[in-house]
Amino acid sequence: MKGETPIFRREEVRKLLISIKNGTVNIIKPEIDYERGINYRLSNKIINGISPEDLELILSELESLGILQSASISNIAVCPKCGSHKLTLQLHCPSCGSLTISKNVMIEHVACGYFDSEEKFRRGEILICPKCGKTLKAIGVDYRKPGALYRCLRCGKLFPAVSKIYTCNGGHSFTESELILREVKEYRVNHSKLTLIESEIVDYPRLLKEFDKKIWKVEAPSKIVGKSGIEHEFTFALRLNGENQEQDRLDIVADLYSHEKEVELEKILAFQAKVTDVKPNESILMVIPKLEKSGKVLGESYGIHVVEANDAKELSEKVKKLLHDVAEKKEEKMLREEAEALEESLNEIEDKQV
Repeated sequence: MKGETPIFRREEVRKLLISIKNGTVNIIKPEIDYERGINYRLSNKIINGISPEDLELILSELESLGILQSASISNIAVCPKCGSHKLTLQLHCPSCGSLTISKNVMIEHVACGYFDSEEKFRRGEILICPKCGKTLKAIGVDYRKPGALYRCLRCGKLFPAVSKIYTCNGGHSFTESELILREVKEYRVNHSKLTLIESEIVDYPRLLKEFDKKIWKVEAPSKIVGKSGIEHEFTFALRLNGENQEQDRLDIVADLYSHEKEVELEKILAFQAKVTDVKPNESILMVIPKLEKSGKVLGESYGIHVVEANDAKELSEKVKKLLHDVAEKKEEKMLREEAEALEESLNEIEDKQV
């Protein structure tokens, strides 16, 4: 399955899996409203730009992989033709089909047996039987209210139930027997499948542990305020490990983008905009599975290290190798600068002695 499951390449899915992995998401509960239908409560950082329908498909696929487990907690009525949940209900007379129907609370006078709607009995604040003229005083003693009936205002017939016709916002009409009930599910994380997530999601703190406190100070994830005053979030950032503020400056920032097929050009433009604002020494764009061809050319022109990989394992290996190469060059540069500084100091001492 590793590297061959397209759903794991979707950026929003990877964000959800990371939230599951770090314990931020354990239960995904649904909300139901007229505008959105079934809507699952998740952070906008995870589901930004995803339609409720698409999110349901994602959750269903993660359930099929065993990562999530579902339980049915409710239902919602939808149109059998288009699936719309935006329905209006109209009541029809089952005899003549008229839409002119009233709902009536019925009264039965116990003494004479007269039975009709409450409005026929009411005389201001009191109830008087239209048949025998007696005043009704106590419910359950001299009269009863057996319930409500529908009366057709065209044909005058009384019915305990009427025909129900639903119409969706797409203009489709159907009866109650034709409507579809959609199951509403609640999802819970299946913790026994966390090893599957581990194989698909890069553990950046673990990946970068060997570099921490040597050349760099590691931040994963990282939030950095740029020159514009805007706070940008990166997958990880590396600061030069030094004792003073100048040595502790931002050295490398990195972001991960993923897609089912290839990451589009707009992602590298967005990444470069953040890089320009925070001004690191170097930048790394990690891509699963690949960046579109024009994006590679653009990345090279910006001086971005582009790392492409089919899955999390391959990405980890490539990023680690890249950082080792970068670290080696930085160490060589630092040693060279120290040697030059030492030589300059010795020259100064010799000049003073002369």
